[in-house]
Amino acid sequence: MSRSTVSRALRNSALISEATRERVWRVAQELGYVPNYVAQSLSLNRTNTIGMVITHSANPFIWQVIEGVELTAYELGFSLILSTARNDREREYAVMQSFQRRRVDGIIVSSSHMKTIYSRAQQSIEMPVILINEQVAHAAFRSVSIDDYEGARLAVQHLVNIGHQRIGYIACTDRPRSSEKRYRAYCDVLVESGLKPMPELRMRETTLQDFEIGFASAESVMQSGVTAAFCYNDRIAVGLQAGLRRLGVPVPDALSVVGFDDIDEAQYAIPALTTVRQPKLQMGRRAVEMLASILNEEKVENEILDCELVVRDSTKRLQH
Repeated sequence: MSRSTVSRALRNSALISEATRERVWRVAQELGYVPNYVAQSLSLNRTNTIGMVITHSANPFIWQVIEGVELTAYELGFSLILSTARNDREREYAVMQSFQRRRVDGIIVSSSHMKTIYSRAQQSIEMPVILINEQVAHAAFRSVSIDDYEGARLAVQHLVNIGHQRIGYIACTDRPRSSEKRYRAYCDVLVESGLKPMPELRMRETTLQDFEIGFASAESVMQSGVTAAFCYNDRIAVGLQAGLRRLGVPVPDALSVVGFDDIDEAQYAIPALTTVRQPKLQMGRRAVEMLASILNEEKVENEILDCELVVRDSTKRLQH
């Protein structure tokens, strides 16, 4: 085995097969080899540090993503600096600039605002940037995301398959890109099935948090006459179920509910929530791996990961 192959394997290069990397690391550990990250950082002009900025920490979706980032960063010899933008696009941009001043090797961004600041960021941020669940068409960034459209199709098709014809969509407006894709999938599945979308159920209130949006929607959902509701995310769905309980409306007997994300709360909701599972841990892992590949001057393409439908107790076949 050549010296360059061993060197790449010890740097966890994606150019080396996993089997070869494992073999090299096994021998290295038997010989008592411990990577000198300080020496590596000096020779490569790196800090072996990754900066990650998230929109806010209250979103349960993000914590499994962070877990994937942390695990893989540790495995590849990186330290992680985590910062919260508190849903403020200017703060988000300032955090990215701060990371650059600290000379981190790259930045991972999980944000709903990136599309509004990316033109400034791509002009001023001179290091690799990996976006999670945000696709921006620019060569300066790479992204790992899910297919919002196909994920939403899974949810709505499930409701159609179990006999529902009047299906509402409950969304929010502070995440317009993903919400529009999910709404388009909702409309397409219904039209393809000979059914009519119900845009009047789209929530336009932007001052409420996700759970509050669902909770506040319960009464209007029942007044609309729908038999099922597809919610933009699990927090809205859990809020809707809470609002329906307050009204004495049984789920799924009177209304079937589907969410999106499969956060931890989904399986413990009452009833347990049918939802679309995002590969959150895998997204975090791939973000770090992609960043490491870019730093190793390897070609990296954007990645779109698959979702899966998880059927639990909040949906049931409609009896006509």
